[in-house]
Formats: sequence, structure tokens, C-alpha cells
Amino acid sequence: MKVFLDVECYSNYFLICFKSSNKSRYYQITDTSTLNFNEITHIMNVYETIGFNSKNYDLPMISYALSGASREELKRFSDQIITSGKLSWEVCREFNIKVPYHWDHIDIIETAPAVRISLKMYGARMHTKILQDLPLEPDTIIKNSEHEIIRNYCLNDIDITIELYNEIKNRIDLREKISKVYNL
Repeated sequence: MKVFLDVECYSNYFLICFKSSNKSRYYQITDTSTLNFNEITHIMNVYETIGFNSKNYDLPMISYALSGASREELKRFSDQIITSGKLSWEVCREFNIKVPYHWDHIDIIETAPAVRISLKMYGARMHTKILQDLPLEPDTIIKNSEHEIIRNYCLNDIDITIELYNEIKNRIDLREKISKVYNL
């Protein structure tokens, strides 16, 4: 089974969303909740996961979250990945984060046509029903009443990722066949 994923990070709110063909799940760190490490680890270890620019952002964030990092530590890490100008693997090395190699994951930014444009740009090109920018600025302190806004935004990004995946599925299938032939 394929499971699509996305991560959102604020200084006081951290969110991981997963969506498969039959359901969606989310895990969050708030003032009153922590991550279910067992369920997240199970999803990452058992299912093929798919994301957009996920090898550079979402997978390192999930890895760090599973190490027990606090919301503040996750936000510092996120900001470094996004704003430092360094490659994500360099930031991971600085934070001593290792993304497990055994996770079966496809980052569709690597297969999508064009040269590294944003998910929203792909969504616009596909005439996606809902295109939405981040609803709250990255440095906002998230109120409990805003958690659902961020979750809906995150799930919408996953819907766009699913739509893009379906558009380029033939490219992904070809890569998988070539990988099997050449044992890559």
C-alpha cells in the first residue's frame, strides 16, 4: 500500500500527516499531545511512502521527531533546512540526524517534469481544485483553534501530491522497472 505524507512545523506545533487510498491519519506535538512513535515508525517501516521534496525536508523532520526532539528543536532544525542555504544532508549531519535507509520512499520532485518547481506550481499547471499558500506565517505561535487549519492545509498539499503522482505514475513505474533490471 502507498501512503502519502507531509510535515508542517511551528515553534509550538508539529504535525505529520499520512494519507492512503482509504484513510488519513495525523500525529502532532502540542501542549497536550505527543507523537505516537510506534504508529509512525510502523508506517515508515512497513509501507511505501510518497512525498514531494520529502527527502530534503519531510523525512529528516520525521527522523528527528522520532528521536524525541521537542517542538522547539524541530523548529530550529526546520528553519536550518529551509533558510540556511545548505543542502539538507549537511544540516542533518550538523544535527546528527540519520534518515533510515530502509524506508521505502519515493520523492516525486525527482521524477516530476520541469526543473524543481514548487508543489503549488504543479498544482496550478494541473488545475488543482484548491491551491493554498501556508495559511499562517512560519513564525506564528499556533493557537489550539488553528490546529485544524494547519491540518487541512497539510492534507490539501497531500491531495496535490497524489494528483501529481497520478499524472507522472508512468515515469515512476519506468524508474522502478529499470531499478529492478539494474538492481539499483
